[in-house]
Amino acid sequence: TWTLAHRLQQIPPGKTLRIVTAHPAKIQWSADQWATSEFQEATDTALGCWFADLPTTKLPTGSDIRFAILFSDHWEEKDFEVSIRQSDPTTGNRTDSSS
Repeated sequence: TWTLAHRLQQIPPGKTLRIVTAHPAKIQWSADQWATSEFQEATDTALGCWFADLPTTKLPTGSDIRFAILFSDHWEEKDFEVSIRQSDPTTGNRTDSSS
């Protein structure tokens, strides 16, 4: 789970990237460096937060997911990125060549 307070850098392959916000939002995201993008509306949890699950389960290892957060009256200050990487189960460190 990614939040503004806990900004994941990577997720393992086959996992859904969940973005949680404190306010209603739309997430604009891309897996091809913004050549194309999609919007995902955040869902109200009725617990004071909203979440958007990005359909990332079929993206290959090495993919970079870029996203921006649109609140009702403004964009969050910057774009964010989460990479899909295998991790060493004993250390949690990346096991690919880009680490």
